[in-house]
Amino acid sequence: MPHTAHNFPYFVIEHNETEFSKGGWCYLEYVNILQILTPVRVLITNMPLEHQGQLPKEFRQCMCVTQHSILDFLGPTVELGRFSTQETLLYSALQAVETTQAVCFLDEVGTQVLTPQDIANFTFIIVGGILGDHPPKDVGKYIRESPYITVRNLGSYQMSTDTAVLACATVLRYQTPFHLLRTVDNYEAFAADVTADDGTIPCLCTSQSNTRTNSYAESTVIRMRYLTLHQPKLADPITLRGELSPTIA
Repeated sequence: MPHTAHNFPYFVIEHNETEFSKGGWCYLEYVNILQILTPVRVLITNMPLEHQGQLPKEFRQCMCVTQHSILDFLGPTVELGRFSTQETLLYSALQAVETTQAVCFLDEVGTQVLTPQDIANFTFIIVGGILGDHPPKDVGKYIRESPYITVRNLGSYQMSTDTAVLACATVLRYQTPFHLLRTVDNYEAFAADVTADDGTIPCLCTSQSNTRTNSYAESTVIRMRYLTLHQPKLADPITLRGELSPTIA
């Protein structure tokens, strides 16, 4: 049975990209996330002001968009004077929960997989890092090593940020164990082909008709894991957004 909005977690996107522009790969991933979750359930942290200026107007409805890292809001000693009103509200929300147990970081290095039962454990889910680095540079290490964070994984494959959000939301919202999600693993596409309409990439399900661009060399092969269009108990992933109340519980 789907869980209602009052016990559904907030998703924190810890932004670690050095480049961000309208129509780019990362930009489209973030836009896709608002097709999965209501904006009020989404926070973007660690995002420079110049990158924030590239976001569509829909992101103004997010719980918070800030240049501060999520770690700046954790712990007992925080300088509140440097925070805006919106950032202060985020800090208060984080302090209102048992931080070491209620904040989860999704990291492929984690030793425990996210389970449906984690819906009762976590108030905030952090996703982030830099997609597609090979070998991986472990960009999220600074988050994983925080004493205020609990780590879970979504398997050992790299996922795009929007795919990770969709997988996590499906596991928690529809109480579907991760291993039952239908995925396409080791999908290979030359970077030059990824600029084509997403309809040519059948395993990419969180985007509709956007065009993805990238800065990879044309000979670069991208191997990723994506969710397939049809998940158990979830006929259309986009309906997930409409079923989550925009009211903060």
